Amino acid sequence: MRVLLVFVLACSVAGGRFVDKCELKAQMMEAAKGNQKGLATENFMLGSGFNTDAVNETSPRIGEQLWRFYGLFQLGNRLACSDGTTSSPNVCQKDCESFLDDDIDDDLQCLLEIFTSLLYVFKKFTVDLLHLLYVAR
Repeated sequence: MRVLLVFVLACSVAGGRFVDKCELKAQMMEAAKGNQKGLATENFMLGSGFNTDAVNETSPRIGEQLWRFYGLFQLGNRLACSDGTTSSPNVCQKDCESFLDDDIDDDLQCLLEIFTSLLYVFKKFTVDLLHLLYVAR
């Protein structure tokens, strides 16, 4: 029984941790320094409850496969990372399990990668749309 208790305690200590808002904001601002677009920390909702080892699941529609969201920023297995079982573009080139530890640096880098990619796509779409509108006149 003691061995089981020690094993359970060791596993829980090695897992994630809760991050307070001030620490998170400071780390996000530090990570965003190299990003010329900046990063508005107030715009990110955390479904993790500030828990770095949170895993949540949801199904967009009845009968569809589950989507899993990992870590502090709830990075998804169908976009950000690979869980080994679900097809994903793996934008951040990471295993989903890597977002469940107490080191949030890789989580922040992945979030910035997604954010930057989305800005690029939005900018390209806007430029293309404006070009089409201009040519149509």
